[in-house]
Amino acid sequence: MDFKISRSSRQCSVCSHRFEDGEKFHVGLITRPREEGVFDRVDICRPCWDRQGPGNVVAHWVSQFSREKKHAIYDPDFLWSVFHKCRPGAETEAAASARELSAVDRARFAYVAALGLVRMKQLKSKESRRTRKGEIMTLETLGRREKDRQRFEILSVSMTDDEMQAIQDRLSELA
Repeated sequence: MDFKISRSSRQCSVCSHRFEDGEKFHVGLITRPREEGVFDRVDICRPCWDRQGPGNVVAHWVSQFSREKKHAIYDPDFLWSVFHKCRPGAETEAAASARELSAVDRARFAYVAALGLVRMKQLKSKESRRTRKGEIMTLETLGRREKDRQRFEILSVSMTDDEMQAIQDRLSELA
């Protein structure tokens, strides 16, 4: 399987509207017909999204267009990519390349990406529960309707400030 999230196309995939600086839009992943497990990115302006809904989008999030180059820790598209590659249950070729990292590092990368997405209001924390593995956080994408929201579970990883900074530095190197 292939799972690489490309950068923004800078315009709506439906109506070709060019995004303005600061404009919010939806980013979606769709499967390619006849290519199982291969995903393409689509950028959809809010009016088109409101008109058509998620359709055949298998994962989505809201992004904000900016002409400025963002530091990796502040780039929601990059954090979503890391989150989807490193989170538990990721079954893709790109995730396979992330498997070159230790399980501990994958958990740390996914956790730091999730925290960044929560901080940017791309995800919200719904609940947490204790298991034998540790604390599991349930996160949810934003959406007006409950059926449009997606839920993810991720292990809450304890890290020192230095360990957290080291993961952020490594993320910056990957961007």
